[in-house]
Formats: sequence, structure tokens, C-alpha cells
Amino acid sequence: MSKVEVYMPGLYDKIVNAVTIYLKIIMSRIKHILQRIFRRHHTSDFDLMYLDVHLARIIAKKLKVFRNQEPKTVPIELYDKYGSNAKHEWLKIIDKMIAAFEAVAAINNNVDPKEIQTGINLFAKYFQSLWNGAEL
Repeated sequence: MSKVEVYMPGLYDKIVNAVTIYLKIIMSRIKHILQRIFRRHHTSDFDLMYLDVHLARIIAKKLKVFRNQEPKTVPIELYDKYGSNAKHEWLKIIDKMIAAFEAVAAINNNVDPKEIQTGINLFAKYFQSLWNGAEL
């Protein structure tokens, strides 16, 4: 019996278990990083396990960048409906999309599922309007 066992019975086993779990987590993360690097499609098993969350994170980030660049184009139906307020309405729609995808990416959230579905439906509706007439 070691000195540690005399003072704190079971401590050695707890430490070994904690280190083992920590090493498994590290090895798993390394595996997923290598999968992303070396697979032809650059996707890890973990990404595919939670594909909705993975895609929601990507889409939310890209929508934020798009929103922050002040889109130069607005869907034509918004011009027809709102006139000079079309750009303001377009930005509100983009904000709803961002909120929905951030809620999906957060997994555990207190967002109303109807709001999430509304944002996703807006994304689908305006998908082909998500382009910016920026100069090259």
C-alpha cells in the first residue's frame, strides 16, 4: 500500500480514471482534427454526428459577416412591399435568420421553436437573395 492510499483511500484510482478520461478526450479531438485535414471532404465524424449544429454554426457566422457588410442588394419583393424601408426590413429578416441559426448551434437554449422555424423558413425563402453586389 502506497503512502497516498494510507491518507486518502481510492485517490489513486480517481486520479487514474480522470487522467484516462482526459486522454481519451484529447485523442478524440486530435482524431477529429486529422479527419478534417486529411479527408477529401474535410468533415470529421463528430461534424456528421451533429450535422445540424455544425451547419448552423457555419451559416450563422457567414450571415453575421454578410449582415455587417451592409448588403448592397435587397430582394425585389421587399422593394415592392416596403419601398424606401426595404433595406431596413431586409436587415431585420437577416437578423431573424442569424438568431435562428445561433439558437440551433447553441443546442441547449430557451428560444421558442416557432422562432427558430421562422428564421429557417426565411433563410430558405431568401436563399438566392443572399448575395452582395460588391465591386470586385
